Amino acid sequence: MKKLYLFISLLLSLFVAACSSTNTKMSEMSAEATVQNAQVAKSEKLGTKWGDEISSNVTEVNLKRLSSSPIAESQVRYASKKYVGKAVNSLSLAAGKISFSIVDDAQRPLPLFRDGQQYYLSGKDGQSYQLKYQNHSNSTFEVVASVDGLDVIDGRAASRSNSGYVLRPQGGGDY
Repeated sequence: MKKLYLFISLLLSLFVAACSSTNTKMSEMSAEATVQNAQVAKSEKLGTKWGDEISSNVTEVNLKRLSSSPIAESQVRYASKKYVGKAVNSLSLAAGKISFSIVDDAQRPLPLFRDGQQYYLSGKDGQSYQLKYQNHSNSTFEVVASVDGLDVIDGRAASRSNSGYVLRPQGGGDY
């Protein structure tokens, strides 16, 4: 009977060791992916060609912000490289009240890759895309969007204090 207990304890020890070894390997792979995602070679860097050939009709509205601090903020890094991570079609902002995605000219979502709290987009030089926002709530929101430090409305330096696009309740927009 003692031999049976010894055998079972040895077997459980091996199982626990194997499980923790797998977790360590997964952590090492995750850390390696994070480093790989963060490194962008000069040849992989992309730049914004602001303005493209898209017409955006902007009108002024009389709204007042409830706070000077954003209720949600997200950043997507992009380059001409293959990113590693979980592929997602959209990001959830403001506790799910707003969804954000990046779409091509045919309105197909471009996959975003999540690595921890970072998001990445594999882009191509010269590729056109649009930022797509959808308001899933009955509240009105303002979206202040920028790409490469340029405000998407006027192409000037981006700032949280700039005016943004208004997302009406249950509405959306492509910018």
